[in-house]
Amino acid sequence: MYGIRTITTFSAMGCAAVAAAQERPNVLLIITDQQRWDMVSALHESEFFSTPNIDRLVRRGCCFDNTYCANPISVPSRWALFTGESTACFDIQDNTAPVSRKEDMLEVARTSSLGALFKQAGYRNYYAGKSHLPFGEGRSPGGDKAVNWQFDHLTKDDRLGAVEKSEAFFREYRPDGQPFLFVVSLINPHDIGADKIVIADNPRPETNPQSAKPAGINALTYLPRIRELGNDYFLSDASGRLPFNFAPTDDHPQNPIFRKTYGAYSELMWKKYIWFYHRLVKQVDAEIGRVLDAFESSPYAENTVVVFTSDHGDMMASHGLGKKNIMYNECQRVPLIFSGPGVQPRIDRTTPVCNGWDLVPTLCGIAGVPVPERLEGVSLWDYVCGREQAVPRKHLYLEGSNAFEIIQEGRWAYVLYEMPGNPAVLFDLENDPGQLHNLAPDPAYASKVGELREILNQELKKRGLTLSDNRPYSISGLVKNRK
Repeated sequence: MYGIRTITTFSAMGCAAVAAAQERPNVLLIITDQQRWDMVSALHESEFFSTPNIDRLVRRGCCFDNTYCANPISVPSRWALFTGESTACFDIQDNTAPVSRKEDMLEVARTSSLGALFKQAGYRNYYAGKSHLPFGEGRSPGGDKAVNWQFDHLTKDDRLGAVEKSEAFFREYRPDGQPFLFVVSLINPHDIGADKIVIADNPRPETNPQSAKPAGINALTYLPRIRELGNDYFLSDASGRLPFNFAPTDDHPQNPIFRKTYGAYSELMWKKYIWFYHRLVKQVDAEIGRVLDAFESSPYAENTVVVFTSDHGDMMASHGLGKKNIMYNECQRVPLIFSGPGVQPRIDRTTPVCNGWDLVPTLCGIAGVPVPERLEGVSLWDYVCGREQAVPRKHLYLEGSNAFEIIQEGRWAYVLYEMPGNPAVLFDLENDPGQLHNLAPDPAYASKVGELREILNQELKKRGLTLSDNRPYSISGLVKNRK
């Protein structure tokens, strides 16, 4: 079924023989869409949701709880996840990858992407679910079936189809001495994008099961329960709580955009939004459970490193905002968990890492695959295995649709916007974790602003990037008619 030559049965080989048939470990990479870092119940206990299946990985894994995505929207983030390359250097600003850079991006896909590196090293690469990689197949901008990013795509279905293909893979796959890299990419909790169906309680005629997109259909399945619970339930704390940083940040340069987009949302609507998001997190956790059950019942569990992460988070009412593409922790911070042979179980809540820059070097470290010298991410693998005490990095550089950011020592967050006048924000994450107070206008912090601006200038210079003062931006992340 999967093009593998050897057909020896599992019962004849046994788990030990399967593991001994290859020296290098397999890698199972599970990616969700729009799942923020605090939506893992074993790391952030909550009375409103639970993730028992992801928690299985936490209990035996090394967990980074201060992980940022490279860019808080799907296509740029996934580009970085699968290449370790800058999004801004390839002009990937949003979910519409520019056609003008297609050949440049496809050259990376062919020669130095995660799939290409593993394929060159003798791995067999498989993919089930959402790709959203530029010009690749599977929910991708400008998708082309000829562009597979060096993976055998088992299905483009990013819901139960991906789960079922994953189950079949672990049930039917037969080894031939070559290790595998298997990516399972699931869509939820991304269906929060259909929030207006459930929070407004009056779905439009076009959002019915006969005509709605899958996200809308999923939302409609929750609508009867929301109506049954009633508004009094959602107005109480029983359904969930508004975040402690529900208020807008003072002196934030994008506040007018934020108010225009979400100013009409009432507290009742936000409470329904939060409840719906929690349901979607539980839903994708159950799907992950099915994948893990099949994997753990296979002969590959003893020789496979499992990695779990997400492409970006969701605001979930923080600062009165929702969804993605916003340079706040709620959009940028994601889970990152490693489990499997060699992993030293522990929870690191302080070390700043980036799944975008650091995932390719780390997975290459697991497999013993050479890393392209131009990549600036660091391998976390020696740290994950307890062979290294600290991840060497003084600051973290991040990108956005119209912004660049420096996270210094895990404390200072400096964001410079590509807007008229190039306004900046500065947050002291240690004393203001909710990012409610912009310190950039305060003369007392002028020295820190200057220091971080110089660090950012150096990061832009070495990438050959020029700061714009008027880059088009949409809070939805969709900028139309890009060339």
